[in-house]
Amino acid sequence: MGIEAAKDAKEVDLSAFDPSPEMVRIAASNAEKEGGIPFDGRTGFGEAPPFGGDHGAPFPLVISSGVVSFSPDVERWMDGLASTVEPGGTLVVGDIHPGSSGFRRRRRRKPLLPVREMNARSRESIRTGLEQRGFVHLRSGAYQLTRPVPEAMYVNERFLKGILTRPLLWANRLATWVDGAFGSPLQDRFDSWVMHLERRED
Repeated sequence: MGIEAAKDAKEVDLSAFDPSPEMVRIAASNAEKEGGIPFDGRTGFGEAPPFGGDHGAPFPLVISSGVVSFSPDVERWMDGLASTVEPGGTLVVGDIHPGSSGFRRRRRRKPLLPVREMNARSRESIRTGLEQRGFVHLRSGAYQLTRPVPEAMYVNERFLKGILTRPLLWANRLATWVDGAFGSPLQDRFDSWVMHLERRED
């Protein structure tokens, strides 16, 4: 995701970290393949990130996607995330939505769930935690429709050789846009949430 954002922004330096050294290596290789995006990749965990705080200046833009639910200590994770964003900087954070109709249906059907799903947090709880750490919430949204896009995508890939991929992605994007345009009242129909926040300068 960081590489895609850097491609859109143009002429920016990209920094990223992951607990897996192999994932950091792959990300560096991908950044090089995408036109040589300047890339600083490090190994580390969200609870003690290898950037910001004692590890250099914080950043004007930080993106965290699909990480919250992997953290064993969400409070420490939010502390770590906050330390990477400079005063006045922008934070975009997203993760899976445990209250979506899709996840509720899955919990009814399966007695055993992945730890990540059991550890997922609502966007409201993460918003509250980040606001307590000096962030101002600007807007929220949802993405990845619970139904019928995932089921249709499966049929598309399995039996139709991918011919419906683009229309299905556009349908998902349109649903996301409609939800966002009305203040995201339909978030329970989506499996993931996203928020845009800004760190106060004081």
